Amino acid sequence: LIHKVANQENLFLPVLSGPAKGAWLNLDIRHQGSYFLGTYDRWIFDRVPLHRFLFPGDAAWDCGAFAGYYAAIFRKMVGSNGEVLVFEASFANHEKLKNMPLKNNWRNVTIFHEAVGPEKTQLEFVNDRGGASGPLGLEKVPLAASQGKETILVRSRGIDEILKTHSKKPPKLLKLDLETGEIHALRNGAEVFGSIRPVVLLELHGPEACEAAEEWRRKYEYITAVIEFLPLWKKVSQSDYQKAFKNRAAELGDNIQSIGYQPHMLLCIPKENIGG
Repeated sequence: LIHKVANQENLFLPVLSGPAKGAWLNLDIRHQGSYFLGTYDRWIFDRVPLHRFLFPGDAAWDCGAFAGYYAAIFRKMVGSNGEVLVFEASFANHEKLKNMPLKNNWRNVTIFHEAVGPEKTQLEFVNDRGGASGPLGLEKVPLAASQGKETILVRSRGIDEILKTHSKKPPKLLKLDLETGEIHALRNGAEVFGSIRPVVLLELHGPEACEAAEEWRRKYEYITAVIEFLPLWKKVSQSDYQKAFKNRAAELGDNIQSIGYQPHMLLCIPKENIGG
């Protein structure tokens, strides 16, 4: 199979293993073999027990979807009665992603060619950096690598705006991988973060994103832990995992970068869901 598609730029392929096993994704096998094999971000899925946060019939949002790998996992977990909203601002990425629901016969997965960040506006968006495609002008230090790259204007929606305009169900889980767009997304979700209280998988991009995350977790009382420090959930009991999460969150203190570097992704759980 790999030999057959090696010279084709993109082709729908079934994920062979892992939490997205069986889902069909539009992939370039030359560069995206980890998605095809099901090893992509396995270190995250081995440490984040999504099955304890998402259940059949729930809703989840994949914000910054790229190839739709997380969206496929969320769809498997919420089933045919749930809802998965998928956002991808890069036109190039969206073109590869948009037929995923039809290919998989998913009637409750909706793909939007929109950014998530500032509400009710348009953003200049780098279009051709693959998974690193992101907005211009949101961060203190401009994306130097974007110079000379293709950009487009794309509609941007805020977190609460999405709740009002796109969702049928309140989200139980959000994945935010917004290439600096999280700076604004975390600041315009008062209803979602303050009242609905979903679990959040938050990827950080730059020092201003860390500042925004600090402000957000204090304001909305989210307990956060660096994912790479969490135990393998299959190796420990639920109570031991919860204890380890609380210990790792306490070690983080009031400064996300207290570990000596900017963490890749945080697991953020509402304070009332932690217990103890």
